[in-house]
Amino acid sequence: VNANVVPTLAAISSVSVLAGESAGAQTVASDADDDSTALAYSLNNAPEGMQVSESGAITWVTQSGVHSGEYTADVVVTDSLGASASQQFKVVVDGAPVVESIDAIALKIGGKIKFTVAATDPEDGQLTYKALNNPDGFKGNARNGLNGKFIFATKNATAGDYKIDIEVGDVVGLKSVVPVLVTITANLAPTVESLDPVVVNAGESMQVQVVSDDVDDDNETLRYVLENAPEGMQVSGDGLIQWSVDNQAESAVHSVTVTVVDSSNAMGKQELVVTVDANKAPAVEPIEPIVVKVGDNVGFTVSATDSEGSKLTYKALNTPAGFKRKIRNGYNGVFLWYTTKASAGNYKIDIEVSDAGGLKTVVAAQITLEPKTAVTLHSAPAVVGPFAAEAEAVIDEDAKTITVATAGGMRFYRLLSGDDTKLKVTSIVVKDDQAVMSYKPAGE
Repeated sequence: VNANVVPTLAAISSVSVLAGESAGAQTVASDADDDSTALAYSLNNAPEGMQVSESGAITWVTQSGVHSGEYTADVVVTDSLGASASQQFKVVVDGAPVVESIDAIALKIGGKIKFTVAATDPEDGQLTYKALNNPDGFKGNARNGLNGKFIFATKNATAGDYKIDIEVGDVVGLKSVVPVLVTITANLAPTVESLDPVVVNAGESMQVQVVSDDVDDDNETLRYVLENAPEGMQVSGDGLIQWSVDNQAESAVHSVTVTVVDSSNAMGKQELVVTVDANKAPAVEPIEPIVVKVGDNVGFTVSATDSEGSKLTYKALNTPAGFKRKIRNGYNGVFLWYTTKASAGNYKIDIEVSDAGGLKTVVAAQITLEPKTAVTLHSAPAVVGPFAAEAEAVIDEDAKTITVATAGGMRFYRLLSGDDTKLKVTSIVVKDDQAVMSYKPAGE
């Protein structure tokens, strides 16, 4: 009996292919003590998809983007009695670039599409990048693809969904394609809330906050513009309208267009109506004519109002000769003069009333100073006289009393006034050696 001889299997040369190509080899085996057609072929540790035929032909279809690098398989040949031999089969796959997916991009018409393709080459070779298509309305940057960077302008694009295919190639021509999904929306104009009319007085200030919203963008990018605004009216970057009205401004109505502009120059508008009321001079009530005696105080209170509600100030424009004013004259419209050194006559004092805006009204106070009644006491020893002035009599014209000594015999008295006013004695009180007589003008 002869022992079984193990089959022989020749060494198998390694194969180099590009990813996506087919790799294959024909094995050469023999069986010294048997028919070679009885040999069976199998693969151990082979990559998925690699096969060997009944005749020993090895085949494998590589996949681009999947296979890269070195792959080995053990090729085994077995005879009818189970004796076997093996050889290693190596396939070197030059893989296509590996490209990372790109997040979907959403923007408004007019915005710029910017992205960078991240890719690596299994063989560490240099990569090139290019866009395989350019959607309608998109304009690619002249430097697109450099270092994997791409920029597209969308000024002429229309709203919709788009796909840009980016091809990444290596030095041997292997390529990978990655899609970029782009959604373009039409820009929506900012919304602006209506503005209530404003009434402002000359000399005052006003401010209005514009309330707006950019529903498809950041409100911080909004700009505010005033059209047909009066001089000095301004709007801040936050939409606060401010205006200080001049004191001398005349009554007027201003229709101001408030425009809010977004980053794409879409606009929203509202009208702001500002009514200016010109400053009106204070309204002053007339002062009743004043009639007093020389030496009496002249006092009155000026009554005035300001239609704008501002604080009023009061001052006398003149002080007649012989009049002495009180130090706090004009405070709260109250005035007082002393006339002890004045002469009888007719006088006019002009009072100026001013508002906060500088408008003024003048009212005149008509004053008549009458001579002060000069009272003298005459006495005589008899009713028929002769009467002579009592030099020692003490006359108090304010209290309307006369005090005389009671020494001596009976005396008869007569009161005389310097202005022919008739006087009459109303009472006589004797105390000790003096008599006090009270008097008043006849008819009172």
